[in-house]
Amino acid sequence: MILEGVISVVLALLVQDTLPFEKDPWDGFKVGSWVKLQTTRVGGGEDIKYTLEEIKPLHKKIVSDPAPPVEEGKDDPSIVKFTPYSKQIEKWELQQSGKGTETLKFGVKARVAEYEGSSIRLRVSFSDQVPGGIAKVIYEAAGDKPQKAALELDGQEKLKIAGKDVPCVRFRYDYSAGKESKSESMYWLSGEMPGLLVRFRAKTTTGKLVTETGVEAVEFEKK
Repeated sequence: MILEGVISVVLALLVQDTLPFEKDPWDGFKVGSWVKLQTTRVGGGEDIKYTLEEIKPLHKKIVSDPAPPVEEGKDDPSIVKFTPYSKQIEKWELQQSGKGTETLKFGVKARVAEYEGSSIRLRVSFSDQVPGGIAKVIYEAAGDKPQKAALELDGQEKLKIAGKDVPCVRFRYDYSAGKESKSESMYWLSGEMPGLLVRFRAKTTTGKLVTETGVEAVEFEKK
């Protein structure tokens, strides 16, 4: 599902194509830049430090501490090859059905692209004025459990991280699948934060089960 990765981003290596980024979230940061994220979820949480160790033309090496287990025969999870969201869309075999421009909240100007498939409709607003390069996504998929997702600009604010004021853009993301499953989340991005992610809050409801997940940068160094 196209946007479900927003919910799982903090439970895996957040730097890959889980959030809808058009621009590499580690571009502009030098080797040695790092961020420590504190996660909270059912059953506890943990602190994970991500450090940019190497920059190559086709990939970056981003090491996490503690490191995830490496399965035999699998690729090294620290080697990250970024794929822009527009290139991911091409793999879904959707046809572009429209394009244009629009002005969103806070005067953000965006380039709009609309796509359609046999049961999918997708509308993406790309913008160089927001961290990550995507300001809005609207997604609908027909089926036994119709899916709807909306990711939109929600606000601008400064968060204090390790004693530093970090200017952030806040996004809201809502998702539903039929009548039984839905999620509501907010995430904060900043061009001052290695990897862009500063804070993430999610509430997921499946039937009567409600779970909450959170992530927050607690320390960082930008080089």
